[in-house]
Amino acid sequence: MRKIIALVTTCFCFLLLNSLSVEAKNNNNYNTITVKDGATYYESSENFGSGRSALVNSGNIYTPNPCLAKINGYSFLDVNGNIIKSYYDSNISQLDIPNVPSNCSKVFVHFRTENYRNGWTDIENINSYYKPDISADSVDIIEDIKNEAAKSTVNEKTAIVIDCSGSMSDNQKAVVNQLGNITFNKNTKIYVFAQDLKTIEENELVNFEEKALTDYFGIGYGTLLVKSLSTIDADASIHKILLISDIEEVMYEDYMFSSSHVDELKIYDPDDTILDDQVMGVLEKCYPNALIERILIE
Repeated sequence: MRKIIALVTTCFCFLLLNSLSVEAKNNNNYNTITVKDGATYYESSENFGSGRSALVNSGNIYTPNPCLAKINGYSFLDVNGNIIKSYYDSNISQLDIPNVPSNCSKVFVHFRTENYRNGWTDIENINSYYKPDISADSVDIIEDIKNEAAKSTVNEKTAIVIDCSGSMSDNQKAVVNQLGNITFNKNTKIYVFAQDLKTIEENELVNFEEKALTDYFGIGYGTLLVKSLSTIDADASIHKILLISDIEEVMYEDYMFSSSHVDELKIYDPDDTILDDQVMGVLEKCYPNALIERILIE
């Protein structure tokens, strides 16, 4: 197995708990984020993108390759694509995106490259500010989880925390479906969460995808990650958390906590979007003494 390198994330002082800050990392102000190749951008965010449109690719003179850009607008859309709230400023170098309202179905952002004010695109087309410096396929990740969990002791237990919300992606399922092949020692605890949190037994990992998709565990389909982690933190014997999740959540303010005993949080993330940034900053607040690592699932 190739070595999985730790990413120690750093918390930026301007990342507030109630907003997502996007800011340039050096003087050119245009390497804050990259827009994914092949992404469609529009003249307007309304109706999930409308008006004139174009693709981000090497053949488009308005989008460099890679498409380094900055965010200078956001738009919250309801289930019908109507704009709930929108903001745009062509001159700003930093943008605070407020908490997503509960009736928001999709977030669009406006991006601009160094020489052009480009347009509106789905926020999922934006690569995240916190970049994982390693990716691994499901086979390597399963081996890593096996090795990490094997270190569990009675006084320093490991918690495996599995996101079973409705946004479970195929590469995330590829990992959780292989967890049943691991024999965990008795000092490993296994949790599943979505709207609610539940402790499960090792034998329940068999046919995991089928159980999760049919809400076999009775935990709903929403995502209350921080609330679930807060509940797990009540067990002071847990020192390491292996989290399999896309870490995309907005309902965290009422569940903030500060762990005094968890010294390692390892996140196996199936995607890399700017939506992850907000929760990464939150997790650093929740685990102030922990080494936080993030590995992208290929």
